[in-house]
Amino acid sequence: MRVRLVAAMSCLGVGFCFSAALRARAEPSHLGKVGNIHPRRAVTARAENMQPQRAVRAQAEHKKPSHFTFTAGQRIITVKSAVDMKVFDREKKRTEVVGKIDFPIVDLEAVQGDFLWVRSLGVKGWIRKGDAVPLEEAVSFFSAQVNRDPKDADAYFRRALAWHAKGELDNAVEDFSEVIRLDPEDAAAYSNRGAFRNEKEEYELALADFSEAIRLNPAGRDGYYNRGYTHFLKNDYERAIADFTEAIRLDSDYAWAYNNRGFAWYRTRQHDKALADFNRAIQINPNGAWAFANRGRTWSDMAQYDKALADYGTALRLDPNSATAYKNRGLTRLALKEYDKALADFDEGLRRSPRDPRLLNHRGRAWLALAEHDRALTDFTESLRLDPRNSEAMANRGNAWYARGEYQTALDDYSGAIRLNPAEALAYAGRATLWASCPDVKFRDPPRAVESARRACELSNWDNTEWIEVLATAHAQAGRFDQALKWENVALKSGDFTSEGLAAARRRCESYQQQLEQNAHTTGQPGARDVQ
Repeated sequence: MRVRLVAAMSCLGVGFCFSAALRARAEPSHLGKVGNIHPRRAVTARAENMQPQRAVRAQAEHKKPSHFTFTAGQRIITVKSAVDMKVFDREKKRTEVVGKIDFPIVDLEAVQGDFLWVRSLGVKGWIRKGDAVPLEEAVSFFSAQVNRDPKDADAYFRRALAWHAKGELDNAVEDFSEVIRLDPEDAAAYSNRGAFRNEKEEYELALADFSEAIRLNPAGRDGYYNRGYTHFLKNDYERAIADFTEAIRLDSDYAWAYNNRGFAWYRTRQHDKALADFNRAIQINPNGAWAFANRGRTWSDMAQYDKALADYGTALRLDPNSATAYKNRGLTRLALKEYDKALADFDEGLRRSPRDPRLLNHRGRAWLALAEHDRALTDFTESLRLDPRNSEAMANRGNAWYARGEYQTALDDYSGAIRLNPAEALAYAGRATLWASCPDVKFRDPPRAVESARRACELSNWDNTEWIEVLATAHAQAGRFDQALKWENVALKSGDFTSEGLAAARRRCESYQQQLEQNAHTTGQPGARDVQ
C-alpha cells in the first residue's frame, strides 16, 4: 500500500496553522491536512528497463526488524503496508483489530516481549516487533532491501520517509523519483514527490508533479488539494481557492480542504467566507483543534476577541500540546494589550516548539511592548538565526533598535527587511517613522518618509490605522499640512482608537488645521503643496 502525502499549509504570518507536509514529523500537527491513504499499485517496471542501481548513501545492514532494540518514546516505521493494530477485548476474550497503520511512521509508547504498543493518528494498539524498525535505523534497513531487490518500490518509498525524517530532502526526492521510474503511472508517487519539493521551495516542480498526479487520477481529491497548497505558497490565492474548491467538489466532507480554503479566503480578507469554511470544517470534525484555532484567528482579526479566546480555549482543550493555538491566543492578547498574558502564551508555545522562529518573533513583540528592549532584541535575533529570511523579525528588531535609540542600526534592519521581502509593510512603516520623527534630527528625511509610509499603507490595503497616521505625520514634517489633515481624518474614520488615542488624533487634526490657516494668512495660499 502506498501512502499519498498530502501537502498542508504551515504556520504563515497571521498565525494560521496547517500541518506539516508529511506525517514523518515528530508529532502530527493538529492544525492541518497531512494526507489520505491510497493503495499502491503493483510495480510494473520490467527487468530489462531497470537502470543501474544508484550508490547507497548509507551503509546497508541486513538485519531483521525483530533484532532491533526498541524503547518507549521512539518513533518507528513499519516495514510493510497496512499493519494491523490489535488489542485484547476482555469481554469477548479475544484479540480485536482496532485499526491499520496506513502511514508508516508511528509513535512507540511501550514494549512488551515481542510486541510494541504504538499510537497512529490517535489510535493505539499492539503490533509485532517484526513489523517495524526504529526510525533512526530505517535508512540502513531499507537500503539493504533495495540492494537485495532494486525493483522494490515500497522500500524506496519508506526510505524516502526515513531520509525526510533525517532532514535530507534531496535524497528523499531522489527515492521518490526512483518510485516513479519504476511505475510512471503511479499518481501517488508524483503527489509524494511534490510534497517534498514544496518543502524544498521548488514550487514550479511541485506544481508539475501535482498536475501529473491529477492527470493520472482526475477523480482524486488530493492532487487538487496539494496543488492548491502550492498555489497558496506562491501567493496565488485565486488558483489556490479554485483547487481547494475542486477537492471539496470531489469530497464534500473534506474537512482539511475547507480549512485550507478558509485560510485562502482569510488572506484575501474575505472573512465571512473564511468563517463559513472553518464552521464547515468543525461541523465535519468537531474534534479538530486546528479549525477552532484558525477560526479564532479570524475572529481576532475581526476584533471579535471574546469569540477568538473561546475558540482558542476549545483548541487547547482538544490538543493541549498545540504550540500554534498558544501562539494565536498570544497574538490576540497582544492586540488586547494584555502583554503579560501574551508572554505566558508564547512561553507555553515555545516549551512545545522551542525552535519556532515565529513564536520567538511574537514573544519579542510582547517584550518590546513592555519596553524590555534587550529581551526583545534577543528573541528577534534568535528568530533570525533560525530563519534568516524572516523579514518580519528583522523589521521588528529594527523597531527594538529604534526604541533603544540606536537609529542607524534600526535603519539598517528596516532596509535589510525590505531587501529580504520588498512587500514587508512593517519595515516601510518603521523606516517612515524614523525618517519622519526621529528624535535625532539628522536622521529625518520627510520626503522619503512620505514615500515609505505610502508604500506601507499600499501593502496593507490602507487597512492599518497606525500607518495611515505615520503618513499624516510624514506629510506634516514635509510641510504638507493639507495632506497631513486629510490622512489624519482618514485614520479617525477607522474607529480603531482608544478614548485617549482618539483625543490625541483630534488634537493633531486641530494642529494641522491651525498650521494651514497660519500658512494661508502668511502666504495667501490655502495651504502647502498638494502632494498625494
